[in-house]
Amino acid sequence: MKSSQYGLWARSGSEAPWRRWRRGESIEGGGITSPGMDPELQDEHGDGTKRILFKYEEPLCREALLLYPKELDLQVDCQDRLHWIIREWWLEELVIERSREDELWLRSLRELTSSLDLNELLLRIMHSALKVIPSADCGFFMMFNSESGKLVPRASVGVGESIYAFRVHPGEGITGKIFNSGKGEIFLSPPSFIKAMDNVAMDNMASLSQAFEDSPEKVNAVMAVPVTMNTDKIGVMLVHQTKNYKQMEERDLHRLQGFADQAAIAIANARLFSELEEKNRYLTKRNEIHDIFTKLSVEGNDLGMFTQTMSRMIGLSVLFVDLVKDEWYPRSESSQDFSGERLRKLFGSLATYQTLESQDERKHCLYPIWNRSMLLGCFVVELGRPLERLDYVVLEQGSAVVALEMMNTHSLTEMYYRGNQELFNEIVLHQEPRQLEMKLKRFGLSNHAPLFVCILQLTEENSDSKRQDSEFRRLISGIEKEVGRTNLLLFSAQDKITLLASAADEQIQDRFVQKLRSVVDNWSSLQTSLLFGGVGGLYIGLANVSKSNDEANRSLAYLIRRERPGIIRYGDIGINRLFINQDPDEIETYVRDVLAPLRSQRGQSGELERTLKTYMAANRAAGLTAEKLHIHPNTLYHRLRKIEELLGLNLDEPDEWLKIYLACHLSDT
Repeated sequence: MKSSQYGLWARSGSEAPWRRWRRGESIEGGGITSPGMDPELQDEHGDGTKRILFKYEEPLCREALLLYPKELDLQVDCQDRLHWIIREWWLEELVIERSREDELWLRSLRELTSSLDLNELLLRIMHSALKVIPSADCGFFMMFNSESGKLVPRASVGVGESIYAFRVHPGEGITGKIFNSGKGEIFLSPPSFIKAMDNVAMDNMASLSQAFEDSPEKVNAVMAVPVTMNTDKIGVMLVHQTKNYKQMEERDLHRLQGFADQAAIAIANARLFSELEEKNRYLTKRNEIHDIFTKLSVEGNDLGMFTQTMSRMIGLSVLFVDLVKDEWYPRSESSQDFSGERLRKLFGSLATYQTLESQDERKHCLYPIWNRSMLLGCFVVELGRPLERLDYVVLEQGSAVVALEMMNTHSLTEMYYRGNQELFNEIVLHQEPRQLEMKLKRFGLSNHAPLFVCILQLTEENSDSKRQDSEFRRLISGIEKEVGRTNLLLFSAQDKITLLASAADEQIQDRFVQKLRSVVDNWSSLQTSLLFGGVGGLYIGLANVSKSNDEANRSLAYLIRRERPGIIRYGDIGINRLFINQDPDEIETYVRDVLAPLRSQRGQSGELERTLKTYMAANRAAGLTAEKLHIHPNTLYHRLRKIEELLGLNLDEPDEWLKIYLACHLSDT
């Protein structure tokens, strides 16, 4: 070309715009105009220039346009020579470009192994992907989330933050379709990738559009490849072309897919490292939790402190109910929603934790504490959020320590009760009174104060020892809450609970018995086992404890023989004291021998017996008896004569009247 003015433009593909590549040295910003888009490039125009178009196939895939003065005549051989000169230039550039791409490729692969932090790794993957694909200038990485079942953005380069709200199901949009098919694809024009996005939800499309500054038309091309490790589908890598005009090629797709395959290995390694790191953190935290509870146990903290510590560690409201004593730590309104009785029924056959709603529809996790088959207590966690793995570790470790503390307390209590029982036996035998009086001082009892004995007995068929033991502890806790723990000697042995208490007079003793009666009545209304109680007389001095103890046992036997759950004082038994130790069969024989004639057909099948008992209960008042029986007085007199005739006695004779009275009384009691 010598010193002639010329311009040389180049482009990659017939659809790409022209860019100036070379120009004559004498050109200073003018002289040769832009080539425009005239397809007849070799035609002469009025601007005084000629044009020659050079086309190059693989591997260059480029076009060159030469503009030169029309007075300059380029022969065919000169044009051929120019064609080969330009080809050599571009081949040299291509070799250099490919070398640079290969170097970038190798450097990018090395970068994949430089980090095991998954978030940092994914960001590096996207930066490296854009380096190895020169035709792309932005992109993002979508990873499959098994919990939500969606593909979720995890890293992005050159894309707005709203991309992280773009979450699609498998099969939805380009990402979902590539994920399902497992095959990469290039979309070289907006119509092609817009068509592939036809099933994307509106909210997702809005997030995607915003990520590209509400101008998705800026995107010229999209390339997407799946990221898989063996059969594990990890996600999808997408790169976009918004500024670069170099056309995306199949070679770029193969390169990106190869990079994605290497990235999948790096991601798998990062995941394994993350899992190992998480496991180590979990084990470390588990040990820390264990150390905290061990320290609390060694320091001798109570259940309230354990509960407060667990609440602080979990970050949720935690309550604990001691189902042995029916006590809450701390005291809360939740005790009304989850009563001890409800929890015992709930976990009667279910040993694991479960979630329930309270009356105000708040969700709670109920975590029971067991000692073999004995239900000791239950943690109640208000679920402001779902419980995590370490939360369950806190509950597990805390439950184990609390169970140990409760069993230790139970063992100490058992030792305490055994000591109380031995002391009570010494009192009953009245051995060494002075020493006994000294021992009783710590219980608030005195040899000079009126004392009395109460005995309660639980009866239940086929009750296992663990359950009976649990019921006993709960019953004792209820008694202590009602009558207090001072001025009282209490112990349990086998199926009985014995109390030695003091009262200044019988009125105070009555109030004490009323409190016990409320415990018995409440127990009978809630439990399946039967509870009987007997109360001995009130006597001054230790020497009379044995007498009160005998009376309490007799009162207890009186109720049990008659199968009448409740509590009774010995003084309230009345005339029945004479028959407490009498053989029940012998009493039944006596009643049958006396009243048998009234139970026969001649006795009107029991009608005369009912008349006689009503007459006795009315203290032999004829008018009152007739009124209760709804009969005429003359009918009553007729029946009474019939009764005397059948029994062969005279109701006006004191001895015979007493005989009949006792038979009627014993048959009812």
